[in-house]
Order: sequence, then structure tokens, then C-alpha cells
Amino acid sequence: MLSFTFDDGYDEHYTAAELMAPYGFRGTAYVIPDSIGDEGYVTMHDLVDMQDTFGWDIAAHHAIPFTDMRPAQLENSILATLRYLRSNQFTRAAGHLAYPLGKQNTALVRPMVRKHFTTARIAASGPETLPPADPHLLRTYNVVTATTPAELKAAAEQAIENKQWLILMFHWLVDDPQYDTQYSIKDFKKVLAKIKQTGIRVLPLTEAWEACAGHTGLGGCQIESAIASKRARDAGQTTAAQCESLLEEAGAEAAAKLAP
Repeated sequence: MLSFTFDDGYDEHYTAAELMAPYGFRGTAYVIPDSIGDEGYVTMHDLVDMQDTFGWDIAAHHAIPFTDMRPAQLENSILATLRYLRSNQFTRAAGHLAYPLGKQNTALVRPMVRKHFTTARIAASGPETLPPADPHLLRTYNVVTATTPAELKAAAEQAIENKQWLILMFHWLVDDPQYDTQYSIKDFKKVLAKIKQTGIRVLPLTEAWEACAGHTGLGGCQIESAIASKRARDAGQTTAAQCESLLEEAGAEAAAKLAP
């Protein structure tokens, strides 16, 4: 399966939601609360629309690497981020984090993150296993300027073959990329078409986590996740093959329920 994730909350992530919708794809936006509404970033209205209209996750991020903080500052920053997301009704994905700049450590950051978050995504290392080896070190495929649509299609096909979870990480989407973290909107459109061709199951991070980890602590999930998480809870600890089976069955049942 595959999840599209977008870091920092740039305003073009709303454009990504619009471009993904015709394919039936929904993403996960890891947002920095202090930047929402600033020039170049999404507004609160955008985020509400992304969640309520497009079915996206609105999850946690921060401007400062957690490794640069002292213990009290770190916990206060985490709690402030969680309060912001929950008070603005972004409860579904509030407990899911992308480490700022992907930085973490075993002495302070990871124990604190485990205390407050259900999952945490790093910024490299390729495809994730099913179920994930460590939910607080979720691996990701860092999409950079030079990444081609064909490469992402091949990665999706490999994830299908190996029964893996491919988490794609994007930052800026622009017309004319100048930096590694900027990706061409033109190529992004090609990526969507190529991912659709593979037939891989595309889910926001919370729904993928629900289906493949048997997690029971999240509410407000879409129908695919609700079906899948129930099956996961009934089955107990799921294997990689069972995760894929649950997702396929969930999709079929959701389609049947939504058919006229």
C-alpha cells in the first residue's frame, strides 16, 4: 500500500488535495501550527476543507528539530501542538507526527514521542514493513527534485510485490523547482497517473495504521479504515499478507456500501 505525505503545511498542499481527488487519493499533511495562515502556508480554512471535503489527515509537525530542545521545552512544544490540532477538530490524526527535519534520538526525543504519539515518521530509509517494525520510526521515501515519476511507479510496484508500505514524503510543489525539496507540479501530476496504473492501495496514514496495526485508539475514520480496523482487531496481530487482504476486502465492502 502507499501513503502520500506532505510536510510543513505549504499552501500548494491544498492544490495537491485537488489534484489527487479525481484519482480517489487522499493524503496526510504534517503541519506546523505556528505557520498556519502565514504567507506561503495553508490557512485554517484550507485545512478544514482538506480534512472535511477531501478526507485528508491533518497531523503534527514542528519548525524546530526536537533534538535541539531541552526536556521541558520538548514536552511543552509537543503538548502545544497536540492542543492546537485537537482544539481545531483535527483529532483523527493529531496523534501522528513527522519528526522535524527527521531528527530524533534515543536518549530524549524518542521516549517523549512514544509517550504522546501513536506513530512518528522519519525522513528517509525507503519502504516500511507491514506491520511496521517500529511505529515511532516509520520509514519514508523522500521525493526530491530529481525523483522521476517512473521511479515512483517502480517503487509502488515493488511495494506491491514485497507487501510493503510505501510512504512518500513531499515538501514544496512548484512550477520550476530550484531546490532538492521542491518537486515539479507537472511531474506530480504524472506521478498520480502512474501510481493509479499500478493499482496499489492508497490510504492516508491513519487509515493505513488502523488497518495494518490493529490500532484502536483513533476515531472518525473513513469507512475503509473502520472495516479494516475491525477486522484487524478481530484477527489480533496481523501479518503482512493479512494486512493486504484486509485492505482489499475493506475497499470492496466500502465500494458496495457507497454504490447507488
